[in-house]
Amino acid sequence: MSISTRTIQYGELGIVIEALTPTSEEVVSHLDESFQHFQLQDDYAALARVVLGLELEQSALFDILSRMNDHTRYVTTWVHASMRVTSAPVALHKLLSCVDAAAAEYYALRGGILLHAAAASLRHQGFLFLGKSGAGKSTTAKNTAAVGIPVLGEDRVFVLPSKDGEYVLSKAQTYPAQLISHPDLTPPLRGVFVLAQNASDHLERMTQTQTAKMVFQAFQEHPAGSALSPKLLRGIFQTACQIARQVPGYILHLRNAPDFWKLIDAEFPN
Repeated sequence: MSISTRTIQYGELGIVIEALTPTSEEVVSHLDESFQHFQLQDDYAALARVVLGLELEQSALFDILSRMNDHTRYVTTWVHASMRVTSAPVALHKLLSCVDAAAAEYYALRGGILLHAAAASLRHQGFLFLGKSGAGKSTTAKNTAAVGIPVLGEDRVFVLPSKDGEYVLSKAQTYPAQLISHPDLTPPLRGVFVLAQNASDHLERMTQTQTAKMVFQAFQEHPAGSALSPKLLRGIFQTACQIARQVPGYILHLRNAPDFWKLIDAEFPN
């Protein structure tokens, strides 16, 4: 019954995007030209589905969802009403919100967290940059890319637990994504920085409580955060606290220049 279907790889999660109406099919068709960095594979460890378009009888929708009874994999379904394609960027942003919500739920159940943040990797060490909209995350990412340091995200990023008990960074999908380089990098998280515009560059150490609060706030600022259950939200808060216990947090006072990396380089020499 679907008009168009795509399966994309999101880390270890496979996401089936299914369009049920001509309007939503037009949205999905933009994936082919705009998100070629999605890996079209079938070796995912788990499965989720995003269903676009609800111009159907309820019984027909249930019939579609019933076909997802694959008990050998984790299955979640995110349903979005039919989208009006006013422009490709707007439509893709809405679609990514659904994809992010499915991925955020999957990784939250496994001790991960999706953050409204920028991220970069220096000498195989991962660093997060937090701040509300307008704080300078995109500018920080641009200044980082300008000096050749790999950027993992300028707007959203996953922090995921690793097998050895550390946390690693993993890029989330964004549109557009011109700044993201080395998308397969998953460096261990070594520092959390809250951006503060200033006339000079310097670091101010935060307490664990302050760091946990800022990490959880960065999760709440992402639209996917409002779609999760209270139980999952409690687990995500515990994840933020655990990250703060393992990783130091700082307020990064900085100018509009890449010189702040000298401070980070000195603070994390190895």
